Amino acid sequence: MFRCLFHQMDLERGEQKKKQELNYSQQTLYPLQTLLMKTKGNKLEFISQINRDGSGTSKIEDESLAMMKDEYFRIKVLSISQKTYIAFHFNAFVVRFKP
Repeated sequence: MFRCLFHQMDLERGEQKKKQELNYSQQTLYPLQTLLMKTKGNKLEFISQINRDGSGTSKIEDESLAMMKDEYFRIKVLSISQKTYIAFHFNAFVVRFKP
């Protein structure tokens, strides 16, 4: 009887610990989610396009810049000191906000 009671208490403690760990992981992920912004392309200065294979960046053609000014982009911080961001739409770009 005592063995069964202690086993039940251990199970309850384990469930409580899992809930606490889940709450902690949600709290640590929440600030990262708030760093994601959306903005229009006409408010951005496009520096370069990130290659799809991740090997580096390349220059952006002028024709594609004209098409992107009305599109919405998701923005994530790349470098705080350089004030550069990554803009995501169909492709990924290194950008700055226009002054």
